[in-house]
Amino acid sequence: LALGRLVAEAQELKAHGVTGVRITLTRLPDTYDTLEFKVVGTAVSVPGDKPARQPFTCNLSGQDLAKLLRAGYAPLHLAFGACSIEVDPGCATEFQNQSLWNSEVGQYSDAMAKIQELAMQRLTEEAAEAHADGLVGVEISHRVHELPGEVLLVDLVITATAVRRFDLPSESRQSPLVIMKLRDR
Repeated sequence: LALGRLVAEAQELKAHGVTGVRITLTRLPDTYDTLEFKVVGTAVSVPGDKPARQPFTCNLSGQDLAKLLRAGYAPLHLAFGACSIEVDPGCATEFQNQSLWNSEVGQYSDAMAKIQELAMQRLTEEAAEAHADGLVGVEISHRVHELPGEVLLVDLVITATAVRRFDLPSESRQSPLVIMKLRDR
């Protein structure tokens, strides 16, 4: 809903898209089942061009958007995968938490692996539905909330810009700089 409102505002402004989109996820105080999503970005347009039917959204900076376009790719939309998981420690985990030995706590590692897998699956499904050629600008954020009784609630959000290749005259296309030379030799 928040992302939809951002796109609607961009359409009202006759913008071609919104760049620098940031999503913040906040659990409301004293509730663990209510989340607040905030979405902010900067509407952009090309002077003299007719407004886009559906403005794009991307988490790229203006400079990175320009590089993307010069490389022959256009942003489609901001894709994201979000997942939350509750970890209720069992006896073995409680024992490991109280141990003096430094070792991996299997239950926590398994929970993080599962939440990453689910969020990534949702992200890639969203990109596939848009017929994207790829994802750029991938950002991963997570939060761990401690609940009463040593229970942990872990939130993970992965955002990226879904992109599609477009025909660009070869003289206009520039390859992204993979390595920056420090000297002229």
